Amino acid sequence: AQTYPYRLVLRSSSDQRIEGHAFGNLLVEPAPRFTASLNPVRVKMGGSTQVIIQNTGNTEERYTVLAQDGQEAVLFDQMARRVTVPPGQEERVNFKVRPSLRPMYGSSKKSHSFQFQVLPAVGEPKTQNGQLEVSPRLPKWLFLLLIGIFGISLPLGLFSVNGIKSRAVQTISGTATARAAVVEQEIVAAEVTRATAIALSAEQAQTATAVATINRGLQDDDKDGLSNALEVEIGTNPNLADTDDDGLNDGEEINSNKVKLLNTDPLNPDTDDDDLLDGQEAHGNPNPPPQCETSKGFYTNPSQPDTDGDGEKDCFDPDPGDLPTPTPTPEVNLLADNDSFEAGTNGFYCTYHW
Repeated sequence: AQTYPYRLVLRSSSDQRIEGHAFGNLLVEPAPRFTASLNPVRVKMGGSTQVIIQNTGNTEERYTVLAQDGQEAVLFDQMARRVTVPPGQEERVNFKVRPSLRPMYGSSKKSHSFQFQVLPAVGEPKTQNGQLEVSPRLPKWLFLLLIGIFGISLPLGLFSVNGIKSRAVQTISGTATARAAVVEQEIVAAEVTRATAIALSAEQAQTATAVATINRGLQDDDKDGLSNALEVEIGTNPNLADTDDDGLNDGEEINSNKVKLLNTDPLNPDTDDDDLLDGQEAHGNPNPPPQCETSKGFYTNPSQPDTDGDGEKDCFDPDPGDLPTPTPTPEVNLLADNDSFEAGTNGFYCTYHW
């Protein structure tokens, strides 16, 4: 997606020595396209996955990947990531995924859904959905076995005649110890819950900040056709439609794919340094400066100081759009140099410029 210069050569069919030349630029418009996929789709607890972005267009593109979880059951190592992918290439973005809470015991795994949204600079976003599998800390059968062991050992001890008193003391002591352990577990659980809530709140704040920053970058505050993020990247003012005040909006000089549409510089009001503003030249010089009054009403090339190639700058040329008159230039005496030509003919060579 760029501008390619070309030269057109015209030759006379009756005399191959007569030819003309025309020069121009071929603008290949960008065609942004991409595909997105997720691998793996199902992630085990504490695992990672990749968002794969394939640029199938003909120009380099910048993409933003957002991690999302509507139920707040999944935590990510990063909430947003930006990547630049050349045409025909792919980029893999790694994300680590883990549950916000893990059950203490249970017999089956739980599954939490999450998604990644891929936002291009131009075009519609694509969404990829995934699943996080979460297993309990203890299997249900082991939890029940522990309850059974501790539940049977206590009655058997009470049946011992010689150990009734000691068992009673041990029971009281064990009850106090168990109660203390329960209280300690409750304190630990409360601290874990509090720490988790703080972590979730911090991550939610980071997510909100990242999303707000990305949304701000995708907006176009000065309505010049370029996003705020792109203007920051190329150096133009996102709050001023015409940064260099040359009469052309920034979006008229460069598009969203950074292709210079008129071969002008959005940061230079007079790209070709011919004393005429770029906007004046592109709009027919309606109000040129006093020293360039002869160019008034003529459309000139804002990227070429001498549009018609006659050796005189557009500012001072009384007719800057008029091409120079082709001048015949005698080349050789055909009668003296080549016997194949009939006597009495004259040879000449003409060069034309457009």
